[in-house]
Amino acid sequence: MPPPRRVAADADELDHAVAFLKTRDGLDKSLKLLRYAAMLGAFGADPRGVAGSKLRHLDRSTATARKFLRLGKFLGNARDLRLHWRARERLIEKTQSSGAVAAKVRRIEETETRAFDAHTHALRLNRLNIGCSGASLAYYFLEQFVWAKAVGLIQTPKTNTRVARLANLAELGVYVFSLQMCWGELRDARAAFDRAEKALLDARKRDDEDVHHDDEEEEEEEEEDDEDDDDARSTTFPTRALPFARRSLAAETERLSTRASLTLRGGSSSVTSSPLKNASRRAVRFLQRISRFEAFGSSFGVSTEDLEASVDEAQRRLFLARAAFLADVADCAACAGEVTGGSANPLRAPGLVGALGLVSALCGVYEKWEATRTP
Repeated sequence: MPPPRRVAADADELDHAVAFLKTRDGLDKSLKLLRYAAMLGAFGADPRGVAGSKLRHLDRSTATARKFLRLGKFLGNARDLRLHWRARERLIEKTQSSGAVAAKVRRIEETETRAFDAHTHALRLNRLNIGCSGASLAYYFLEQFVWAKAVGLIQTPKTNTRVARLANLAELGVYVFSLQMCWGELRDARAAFDRAEKALLDARKRDDEDVHHDDEEEEEEEEEDDEDDDDARSTTFPTRALPFARRSLAAETERLSTRASLTLRGGSSSVTSSPLKNASRRAVRFLQRISRFEAFGSSFGVSTEDLEASVDEAQRRLFLARAAFLADVADCAACAGEVTGGSANPLRAPGLVGALGLVSALCGVYEKWEATRTP
């Protein structure tokens, strides 16, 4: 299917609602929500009263309007089936071209193993898409005849019963494939959310550790600077008789030679206040900082705000996957009741059918609403 229309970045909720209702799926889910809300309202109302009769009439009229809205929708399913079939041929060619070489390499290299697993997953998902598109094509094609029966174009009872049963079987086949895809998307969304949350927690932990290390290193550097200053003030040399340039050079030479002799003798200043030793310590600390940054791996340069945005996006994806899975479960239960039939079937109880339809409609409206939101 083509991607849904998305509103502009500066659009408000009114623009979002207009973009939502412009889509066929958005209007269909809105009518579905209205229908099952009316069905539940009529379930508790007096059927002979004014409110009960109006709610039942609203239920029937919205059901017919939804069937009218689906006219020609099977053509989109036919196009999706063609696209998935062509993608399947490309995947099969890729599998055959890799052949036994990939089978041998994947036992050795972990990278090739991940690539092979991704390819296998894509091939399985493609098969599910083909099955779902094929079942949807049959279902929405049969819905044309169900609509013709609802408006009175087909009045043969035997034909009406046969078409309705075939449509219910095709719809049940749609949920057989779509439930597997929704479950896979739910697992992937959960794994993505866990990875994003772990990356954010690790980044915050590293930030706290870096602040602690930086404070300690700053204190050590201040102590070493104080030691160097004290050592420089305590060392004096008789250089008054020399000119300024010669005096400075002689003083520095005398100071370094004295420090070197103390170092060779094992003096206390060689251990605690050597400028060369302090400089080497600073270099070691600098290299430690570099190693901490390199330990970040792929998250180096990623700010905490970006990681928080990734967590929000992963959470949104997880909510959408849950809504889609819950909607399919509710629709599948209601469809199973229609397929099995029977007056005593608990799945055909009006209250349960209305509740399942309302749950599916709410999840569907949320899913399509979010699909038209600006990313």
